[in-house]
Amino acid sequence: MQEMDKGKSAGCPDTFAASLPRINKKKLKATDNCSICYTNYLEDEYPLVVELPHCHHKFDLECLSVWLSRSTTCPLCRDNVMGHRIINEIDTTEAELEEDWGMYG
Repeated sequence: MQEMDKGKSAGCPDTFAASLPRINKKKLKATDNCSICYTNYLEDEYPLVVELPHCHHKFDLECLSVWLSRSTTCPLCRDNVMGHRIINEIDTTEAELEEDWGMYG
């Protein structure tokens, strides 16, 4: 059985976890813990906490990186993290902008 799994990549690309948005320490609550290692984020002077884009669950980057190397799902809700497009901003390069519509007199 292990022979069949050797060539199969079950996890996310290595760059996926590194590209996740970081959570600012100021936005963390004193009760916030990593659901994987159960460590309180604020016990670390410089916590590296990331958030998954669709379900918004937060984890230590190190813990989540190991998890995502073997899986493509959120450790909490099992949402497929690779099944959603991440849209950071709307592309307005092709949009026509009309100036002075006469709205203000």
